[in-house]
Amino acid sequence: MSLNIHVQKAKSEGTVPIFILHFIFASISMALVLLLIQLFGGALTWDNYSNYYIVLMPLTIVLPAIIAIATALSYKSVLLTIAPAASVNQERLKNFFFKGAYRVSSQGDGRVVFERAGLIRRFLCLNFDKPYIEVVSGEVRVYMLRRVSHFLIPQLKQGKRFEINPEQHNA
Repeated sequence: MSLNIHVQKAKSEGTVPIFILHFIFASISMALVLLLIQLFGGALTWDNYSNYYIVLMPLTIVLPAIIAIATALSYKSVLLTIAPAASVNQERLKNFFFKGAYRVSSQGDGRVVFERAGLIRRFLCLNFDKPYIEVVSGEVRVYMLRRVSHFLIPQLKQGKRFEINPEQHNA
């Protein structure tokens, strides 16, 4: 029996704080690059630095804004609904998140919540990236980032890896 998969958009949290964090980091990085260029060029003065900072505004302001927007937009979420729940190999589904550098944050009542395993990764996403697996009335719901779902959905639709009793096993 094949799995029935339904994908829908989910409410994303934390895009504005993630944008602000990454904009600040990218702005500081660009300011340091400009500082190093002037330091190695031998023309490091406050007047020179402030003039070049304004002249090179596409690098010091616009580029960090583009980086921050792209990062914030990558935190959009989706909700996968997989039915029937009796055919889903939940252990393999958990292993998918473990291989993606997640760890179990909390577990109970048919719900497993994951979080990023590394401290720096958790900080860079401000701990908003918390996917979960939930079993509800004969279906399995998986809440995750849209960019991560691009790897899981083809495996669910085309392969038999996440089924309990597949006719032919494509591990």
